[in-house]
Amino acid sequence: MPRHGVSAEGPGSKSGEANGDMVY
Repeated sequence: MPRHGVSAEGPGSKSGEANGDMVY
């Protein structure tokens, strides 16, 4: 399962993925 919203800042970080899932 691919993790959405995973950025360099961390999983669910707004700094990377604005549309990332904020459930982590």
